[in-house]
This record gives sequence, structure tokens and C-alpha cells, in this order.
Amino acid sequence: MTDTISQGDGIWTNVGPTGSPQMGSCGPISTPDGAETIIALPLSYPPGADNAATGYAIQVSPVTARLRATASDGSTQLVTPRMLDGRKYAAFAIGASLRLTRLTWLDAAGREKASTTALPRYGYTQFQP
Repeated sequence: MTDTISQGDGIWTNVGPTGSPQMGSCGPISTPDGAETIIALPLSYPPGADNAATGYAIQVSPVTARLRATASDGSTQLVTPRMLDGRKYAAFAIGASLRLTRLTWLDAAGREKASTTALPRYGYTQFQP
């Protein structure tokens, strides 16, 4: 069996061998002062099924102390980015019945530095806070 690799909506997706529950997506990596990449990964199989949470992975600038993720029901999650190989990343999941409606960047004092509602449900987008 061979892997099925396709490109659509700006992402490359590898769904693994036919019948396999493997799926991968990637997005561009930015410089520390460049645009921040927001990647949404549906945590369901088959890909595109609307039956599970969506995971988000975000590369953030060095000055970002926390992210506030707001879901469609108004609930929020505060996410603390972690340093990995000299870059800061944050990751979180939004439940299956919800959508991410706003993402807010906060500095160390808790002040809002940037916010966006232009968020992917799957794939990636880039945002310059």
C-alpha cells in the first residue's frame, strides 16, 4: 500500500496507507519576529469527519506570555507557550461540538497585545500580531 498525499486549502495532508488511521498536516514555520502560524488539526478519522475535537498548534513571538482561546460557547482557555529549540509554541484543543471563535495574545502583565477571529477550522493561517 502507498500513502495518499494531497494538497488542499493551503496544507499538505498525508492520510497514510489506505485504511490506516494516520493523518498529518504541516504549515510554514516563521521567524521569531515574523507572522505567527496557527495550525488546526482535526482529531478525527476519517479526515474531515466532524466527530472529535480540533487541536491547535501555534508558533508565537518571544513576547507572548499567554494565549486566551475563546470557544463558541463563550468558555475560555488560558494557554502558556513553551520554548522548544529556541522558539515558543502553544497547543490546545477545542471540543467536538465547539469552534474556536477568538484567539488573544497576552503579554507578561496580562495585557492584550493582539486578537483575531480569522481562525482556521482545519489547515493553517498566518497572523501578524
